[in-house]
Amino acid sequence: MNERNIDLRGIFVILRRRVKLVLFIIVIGMLATASLLYALPSNYVAKTQLFLDVAGADGSNTKQSNAFGLTNSIVESEVKLIKSEPVLVKAFADLQLLQTEEFGNKRSWLSVFGVPGSPSGLQQDEAAASQAFEEFNKRISAKRLGLTFLIEVTARSENAKRAADIANAIASSHIELKLKYNLAQTKSVQVLLDASAVETRKVLDVAETQLQSYFVDNLDEFAAQTSDTQLDQIRRELQLVQEDRARDERRFELLNEFGREKNWDILKSSSISSNLQLAQKQRDALLRRIEAEPNSDANEALDEQLELLQKQINLLVDQEVSVIETDLRKGIVLEKDLLSRARNRAVELDFPSPLLRQFYQIKASAETARKQYENALEAASSNRVRAATLLSDVRIVSTATVPLHAVSPNRPLMLALALLFFVTVAIILALLLDHYWGGISSSEQLEELLGLRTGAVLPQVESRDASLHARQQHLAFIMDDAPNSAFSEAVRKLRSEIEISAGKAKGNSDTGGTVILLSSAVAKEGKSTVSIALAKNLAASGARTLIIDADLRKPTIHEYLGLEGENGLVEFLKDTKETDFLAKSFKTRVAPNLDVLPGRSLLGLKTDALVSSVGFQQLIRSVRRHYDFIILDTPPLLPVVDTTYLLPHADVVLLIVGFQSTDQRQVQHAAKLIVEHAGAKAAIIPILNKSDLIAAQYLQHYGGYRFSGITQIAAD
Repeated sequence: MNERNIDLRGIFVILRRRVKLVLFIIVIGMLATASLLYALPSNYVAKTQLFLDVAGADGSNTKQSNAFGLTNSIVESEVKLIKSEPVLVKAFADLQLLQTEEFGNKRSWLSVFGVPGSPSGLQQDEAAASQAFEEFNKRISAKRLGLTFLIEVTARSENAKRAADIANAIASSHIELKLKYNLAQTKSVQVLLDASAVETRKVLDVAETQLQSYFVDNLDEFAAQTSDTQLDQIRRELQLVQEDRARDERRFELLNEFGREKNWDILKSSSISSNLQLAQKQRDALLRRIEAEPNSDANEALDEQLELLQKQINLLVDQEVSVIETDLRKGIVLEKDLLSRARNRAVELDFPSPLLRQFYQIKASAETARKQYENALEAASSNRVRAATLLSDVRIVSTATVPLHAVSPNRPLMLALALLFFVTVAIILALLLDHYWGGISSSEQLEELLGLRTGAVLPQVESRDASLHARQQHLAFIMDDAPNSAFSEAVRKLRSEIEISAGKAKGNSDTGGTVILLSSAVAKEGKSTVSIALAKNLAASGARTLIIDADLRKPTIHEYLGLEGENGLVEFLKDTKETDFLAKSFKTRVAPNLDVLPGRSLLGLKTDALVSSVGFQQLIRSVRRHYDFIILDTPPLLPVVDTTYLLPHADVVLLIVGFQSTDQRQVQHAAKLIVEHAGAKAAIIPILNKSDLIAAQYLQHYGGYRFSGITQIAAD
């Protein structure tokens, strides 16, 4: 079909003719597609939505939330953390996906057959687990929803419930791991804050000690330089308290040493109270009495008195130590109070510059140390409270639910697309086969193939008779029986083409009648019936017409016309002297102005030698003088060589091409033989025979005509 003028009717005819091929491709394609879709596992998608509080659960990052660029970075980082390996590994392990059929280990087919080199069991398990995790990773995605703080976690699985479980597990694992990390970080910070509090406390103690020592060391000088009676009174009281404290500390050390070592000589010290000294003297007296009378019966009573006295002394020591501890505490408190009163009074007085400058330096150092210690305590306390009330800045706002429908494969859509695809492929393939690799289906295609204008398109004619011979005879007499049929009209058009072409081929030369040679590329293209129909039409126009059955191998003209076969042509070609026998073979007046020179099949003939003989040339020259048109019905071009010897005699060559019955390469080869062997002036006219398309075209252009016997069947 011409690209410039697409014939939709021709396309429909081709599709009708190739309907089996089209249906076969569509059915096979759809079956394959359905099988593939059935084999493909269904994929379900579940989604969980998380909300990220960029200000923090405790609102501690409000400054960060005001920075748009930083906020975007935080959200995008959170998205990447959700798909991080620790989160996926935890979810994969929690759901025990390695035990499922979808992600589980599968034995290698190599190991099943014991092929050498197949991975060992442990290696195979590790490889399978790694591959399963990679597949799991591919089925997880996380993205930010627009410019919001919402993050959507998507999971795909072959099981609907598993898809929802995976999406929820990913979200839960991320929150749990983030809480765990934040708690560990908070504990680490707590350790550092506690250590900082201890260090700042030491610094504060040192600073307080320096400040206290400064007043203690310089209190006499302060009192002397200022001559302040109140400060001097405080100084004297402080000295007395310090002296008492020193005595108590000495006594406390002695009594503690006695308690540890039980050295009774310690109680003889003057620092010890009189009660303890008296008790010690009584003990010494008892010891002397026991030593003076070692074997006396009274020693047992003395020992008991000694033991009782020692217990009383220990009790007195404990009481004394408790009293001393109380006094020491009171002394420390009183000393601190006096020092505080002295510092406050000293601030009110005018010190000399050196003392005042040194005082303020020590005081500022102490205040700084106290402030640092208080800050350290506050930070440690706040961090401890934060650890106890730690919350995640990510929370689930929408849990994944079990999807009701699979997202892929979308079987209805895939089937519809597959149907569209295979219908398109089938149509294109049918058109390509029909246009390039199949037979000829239109006059335009024939013209494009040969570069010659098609002389006529003859329709397929239907006959009610079932036998081939009856159908062929029907075609032979259709010009008589149905003169207004589409076939008859096409033959008349062919006659006009021949008359025009013959006039151009012969020019002004007077060579007698016009020789019309009909042949085809292969057999059974209908050239004999076309020869008869054309001869009858020429004869009906008043032209003297002769049909010569030049197919000496399989002559059929006499059968179509119901005549007896004759051998006169063969005998004449063998011996040109047999003119009488040739004359008797002519069948005259078969129809008005129509004569026939039939033949009869004879076995063992060398037909190529006969048609190339001088006798045939003489025959053609003779009949040209007596007839206006001589029609040569010849054998097909490709199977035998006979026609190539007949082509030089022809003024007009009709190449009969069967509709969709002859391969295009065969048609091209036949046309090439005609061009090579026909005369230079011979007109070559292709004829498309047995077409089912011309009838519809005829009815369209000549709607007033009606005729029977037109078949609508496909050529093949």
